[in-house]
Amino acid sequence: MSSDTNKAPDIKQHFSPAADANAAHSTKEAGPVATEGPAVVRRRRSRPAPDEPATSKFDKPLLKTTLAAEYCGYETPAGLFLAWKRKEVEPYGRRGEKGTWLWARTELDRFLRAHGPGSKKQ
Repeated sequence: MSSDTNKAPDIKQHFSPAADANAAHSTKEAGPVATEGPAVVRRRRSRPAPDEPATSKFDKPLLKTTLAAEYCGYETPAGLFLAWKRKEVEPYGRRGEKGTWLWARTELDRFLRAHGPGSKKQ
């Protein structure tokens, strides 16, 4: 007998990614298999990627009362409500029938130009 028939099969051939990809392509049920590169795992990002512009929490046209107060420089919403009571600023409306007040950023900008930290009462 010849020594070639008793030779053990090449193990690398059975466990190589190329062999797995060829096996996957040979069946009609399996789709294409990526043989190069890492597996892609998609996850929700909690912050923007470096190439995307950073968004501010004040970028929306309507702000809730707590955000609107912070936008105007108040520590609590009480200052914003006091300005409303003095008729210096008007809310946009409510969220629902009894929901939180919403404030338009354009109205807040107008209020800040007229009554901002740099202006003085006469």
